[in-house]
Amino acid sequence: MDLNSYAKSLKTIISIIGITVVSAIVLKKFLTRKPQTALRGLIYKNNPAAIEKIHTQEESVSDGDFNFVVYLKSQESQKPKRGARVTNPFLYPFEPGMLIRNYGNNYRLLYNKYPVVDKHLLLVTFQYEKQSDLLTREDLEKAYEIICEIDGFAFYNSGENSGHSQDHKHIQILPYESLSRFPLEQHIPASMQDTAFTLPCYDFKHFFHPITNPKEELHIIYSKLLGLLTPTSYNLILTQNWMLMVSRAKERSFNRFDLNSVAYAGFILVKSPEDLEYLKQVGPLQILRDAASQG
Repeated sequence: MDLNSYAKSLKTIISIIGITVVSAIVLKKFLTRKPQTALRGLIYKNNPAAIEKIHTQEESVSDGDFNFVVYLKSQESQKPKRGARVTNPFLYPFEPGMLIRNYGNNYRLLYNKYPVVDKHLLLVTFQYEKQSDLLTREDLEKAYEIICEIDGFAFYNSGENSGHSQDHKHIQILPYESLSRFPLEQHIPASMQDTAFTLPCYDFKHFFHPITNPKEELHIIYSKLLGLLTPTSYNLILTQNWMLMVSRAKERSFNRFDLNSVAYAGFILVKSPEDLEYLKQVGPLQILRDAASQG
């Protein structure tokens, strides 16, 4: 039975047995809520023991009218540095439960072994491809499908200075419900023209672009942003409504903050109370600026 038929049947029951107005309101909320997708159900059904979550304390740090989410990492939580692992974690054999499913003919969907927030996902290529390789049309389309199914956003760290931790090509995906909020979203214009634009508070090389026809234009927009910035390293953020690319000049900001794409969405991970105090003194926007290309 489809949702419309189900709704009609329930409405008939209401008219027969006289369900109260309050119950009818609850029913309306049920009928209008977002449907559960098969992929989302699969992702939330499992919680693999192999996941080693990075424990943090969350804090809000404001810089002007930009309110950042800052995660202070527990000293007990340690993530291996890039190149520390001998084996490729994105190829068989996987640790138990880490493979969610094959996705299409060319990808696998995995859990991130070292997440800061729950249900951090990785869309990885079947065969080894370099993280510095350009994204293909299929890469972007598959990532977009997933963020629509789970209601989240995707990001890609490309190049030596982008903050990537694995050399095997992978796009990362976060559900919004795993986050307390999405700081960057409040600074995106409610009405966007179909052209590239910048944010005044982002005083470094970057471009946003709205997405109006994802089936046709994802790779066109991506290529356009590459042409505008000509980066050697970059961070990319993909939402259902817009794309952001930031050109990166160095991996570490002020030689103490390791930044990747999510920093430019308003999420910064710090390793010590001293780093947190330094960030507050300098300001998060200057932390972002120091690692980005200028001009």
